Amino acid sequence: MSPEPLTTTPRARQIDARMPHGIFSRRFRHGRTWYIRYSVGGRIVREKIGAERDGFTREHAKTALQSRLGDVAQGKFRLPTVRKPVPVRVLVARYREHAEAHQRGYRKTRYTLTQLEAEFGAINLTDLSAFRIDKWKLARRKVVAAATVNLELNTLKAMLAQAVTWKLLDVNPARDCRFQGFTSVASYARMQNAGITSSLKFSY
Repeated sequence: MSPEPLTTTPRARQIDARMPHGIFSRRFRHGRTWYIRYSVGGRIVREKIGAERDGFTREHAKTALQSRLGDVAQGKFRLPTVRKPVPVRVLVARYREHAEAHQRGYRKTRYTLTQLEAEFGAINLTDLSAFRIDKWKLARRKVVAAATVNLELNTLKAMLAQAVTWKLLDVNPARDCRFQGFTSVASYARMQNAGITSSLKFSY
């Protein structure tokens, strides 16, 4: 989830000063999408949380709003940079070139990037959330081994971290997504051979 382009609300549509924040939804052909609204430094920010078809509910919006208001109150929230929407597939294409030039195991990474593009390619980077990633991770685990999910998640984390470096994102949405627990010594060995076990967070 990421704030939409920031604009000060026009005078004709000024929000009641007594209600500078709240939850609202909009109906589209694909169904209802939830948003939150809050004020930062005198500016009204509208942030898209997600569509009900992707599992987002009013409760998710309520939780997100409480988190944002807490960050604002503690001075931890900063207004994001306004950017033109960039689909994940554009990042995948750029990251392919980067990985080919800097990674020894690019052959495996290339295959993983193809899988990630098929799943997330049409989504805008700013709409990619930890919730959406976790939903994919759980679905993916039903068809492939935990070690495979971990390898793919590790590549996704690295790619999104690079997107932050390239100023395409403010925050890596996969940063706090947890890796799957290892189900066997063999699966751990595969991850160890890939050189990424030192960065794993275990979940059982």
